[in-house]
Amino acid sequence: MDAEEYSSRLELARQYNIHFLGPVQADRWPRTQGRLFRDVQSLGEKKYAGFCQSASIDSIDKPWRGQTKHRAQQLAANCERRFKEYRNEAGWRLHIEPDVFYRFTVEVACPKCRARLWRSEIEAAIDGTDTHVKSLEERRKERSPCSCTRSWDHPEDPGINELFSDRAEADIKHDPPLPVRKSTLKKKEKPDRVYGLRQTENFRTLLDSADKRVPMDSNVRRLRDTLTVSPFEHEPEPLLFPFLIVEAKTGKTATQATVQMQTAFCIRRLLTLQYDLKTAPEKEYNNESAWETGPLVWFLSWYGELWRLSACFVETINGPVPHFTVVDLWGGDIRCKDEALQLLLIVDYIFDWARDIYRPAVLTELDALSTGYIPAVDPDIFSTMERSASVPTRYSQQSQSHLTFAAVDSGPIIDPNLPGSSHPDGTIRDAAILESRFLVLCITERDVENFLLSFPSVEQSTEAVLTMMVSLHQAWCMTADTLNSVEVQWTGEFRPHDQDYDPDEKFYVNFVLLMFLSPEWEPVRQLTCLAVSKAAWRTLLAKTTILNATETVIMDRLQSCPPVGKVEIGTFLSRLKEQSIMNNLTAAVSMLCLSSSFYKRGKIPRELLLCRFNGYHVGFRINNSPSVLDLVTIVYEAHKIGRREPADPYVRLSRIQTKQTVHINRFHMWPRRKLLLLHISGCILIDGSGYENSPKRCIYVVKASYPPDDAPGLARALCREGRYYSTTQLGPGLRPRDYFSSLNGSTEATTSWRTECNPETFEDWMEHLEAQLQNRAGMTASSPIPITSSEESSEEGDEDSDELMLDTD
Repeated sequence: MDAEEYSSRLELARQYNIHFLGPVQADRWPRTQGRLFRDVQSLGEKKYAGFCQSASIDSIDKPWRGQTKHRAQQLAANCERRFKEYRNEAGWRLHIEPDVFYRFTVEVACPKCRARLWRSEIEAAIDGTDTHVKSLEERRKERSPCSCTRSWDHPEDPGINELFSDRAEADIKHDPPLPVRKSTLKKKEKPDRVYGLRQTENFRTLLDSADKRVPMDSNVRRLRDTLTVSPFEHEPEPLLFPFLIVEAKTGKTATQATVQMQTAFCIRRLLTLQYDLKTAPEKEYNNESAWETGPLVWFLSWYGELWRLSACFVETINGPVPHFTVVDLWGGDIRCKDEALQLLLIVDYIFDWARDIYRPAVLTELDALSTGYIPAVDPDIFSTMERSASVPTRYSQQSQSHLTFAAVDSGPIIDPNLPGSSHPDGTIRDAAILESRFLVLCITERDVENFLLSFPSVEQSTEAVLTMMVSLHQAWCMTADTLNSVEVQWTGEFRPHDQDYDPDEKFYVNFVLLMFLSPEWEPVRQLTCLAVSKAAWRTLLAKTTILNATETVIMDRLQSCPPVGKVEIGTFLSRLKEQSIMNNLTAAVSMLCLSSSFYKRGKIPRELLLCRFNGYHVGFRINNSPSVLDLVTIVYEAHKIGRREPADPYVRLSRIQTKQTVHINRFHMWPRRKLLLLHISGCILIDGSGYENSPKRCIYVVKASYPPDDAPGLARALCREGRYYSTTQLGPGLRPRDYFSSLNGSTEATTSWRTECNPETFEDWMEHLEAQLQNRAGMTASSPIPITSSEESSEEGDEDSDELMLDTD
């Protein structure tokens, strides 16, 4: 780089608000990234001689430390040789970079046991109290080192890393081109190496799905077409949102200043990609991004043996215009073993940060913009799968005896209660057992006559139609095929079609989702649906005494209903069904109630948004008085005879009892719901509304498992130490409008059981539990555990531990 180009780049960097500050005091670091930077500087103080001194302890708890120390010794020796040979840039890069960036090429988890092959010396973390931080801490507590014996034909093959990839000397596009010289414009630049995220199946699903910000009638809707995700030219498999950039020189002629100016605009380009992703939800929905740390790019520059690490981040100073700031964190001569070790540990740390913090944050931001659904694990990434999942074929025979498989929606579970625990004063049950119900009033044109005649009088049938009119004010438009798919997905019920069935017939629909606890203390998620075909709606209006003027207004309103397809509603329901055990229990205790709707921006929470249509946001909202629920329930109860389900085809109920297996939420669907606080035992005690012939209260086993003779002690501990929660149980014969005042209740824990209830009222229950134990022949503290939550019943993978808030008071 000559002096003219350097001066031109320096001036342009000032215009673009690019600032190289060098080493600065910690108070100049961004608050959200301060912990990351402190960790890097701590690793930059490690000494080779004092690292891995205790062979007996380290070889068991941290077997990789000895390997890291050996790699540092080899790196220092290798670097010393290149220095003496006076190698050019290509020679340095060929021999040094594979050693330094080794971690980015191999899998982190053992293909056999899913335990860790290595861990960062300091595991990357961020300051905060949000759910993701707690979840990450819980997962890391469960991680253990691999202790598998390596076979002769497979001694030490950790597999290829599927999370990250890199590009060497690939063109980064600048749009508009950079005026770095007076006579030319620079459209592209080629940094020596860039690391980013691979397009795994989860990324592909999100990017190939529709962008929520784009109207449904737009020709270009895929998120990958509306959002820039890579700085490179079009590639079959793009490198997504790069986070590490490397620039190498031989040290013969290069200076730090020239390397900075050579890389400045590529750094800006990478940060801009991340910044645009973070601010997209804020601009569109006026919602704060969930990405706590925000954009961050690591910059490794080296001149032969001299290496330097800088952190690049975005600041908004005196306004919304972004400033791109670069600060130095570490530097060293890696011919020295101390500095070689420090560099390897720092690269390990960057990998750990990219895997546990950066990549999940990018996925979350993309999900906020996309209509696509992704599961809690990435099918392309072996280290994110549960230990209960199948392993590659080459390990299947030798590992088959250790595998367990968890069934999802596998049919009814006879009794979720702890045997012998039920008593008028209380019961104990597995929190993972949940019932899904689908209650629908679906009227086609051929059903109109029978539906109207089912009411005792014309006045009552007219009132019902008027109630429908109000209920369908915020209706969606769905085809018959889409509507049927909802029941199949929710409860697995597939109903045969009659000869007149038209899969493309249009219906006006409105949904209500209600979470509650039954009199038997079973968590229930009920999806209630009112659906009226277009033809049936015209016939209903014609057969009742509604004025023609009103009819015109109604039909005009319904003509503007947004269409919702199978993909949009299916994706949303899948996310609902992936809520964790604790989230569902919290929603049931609070009697969460949501209704389908469509509004202009600002009315639909981001997590409940399905799509956009003609400027409207289509999704669900909190509703404290859902008329649809009241109407459909009344019609269902009127058509039901005793325990026999209605014979008329237009009103029906299906249900399925399942055991939940989701332990961590990638998507938090319930708005404004604070998780219930668990007792330190991993259980929670809930007070009820006192249904006749139903236990007054219930202990839910969420995380813990315990021997049977602990049940009386557990109940006593919870009534003395647990936080107090109460709810209204819902059972047959209760009209919805009678409990509307209890919907969407608070889950704040303001008092404890000992202040709300006299412990003496539990004594009959305690005596009952103790008597039951004495009656069980041969039952001891080491006897088989009769109830274990799903979280404990299957070996968890590294990515799937439940998000728990423990009450240790």
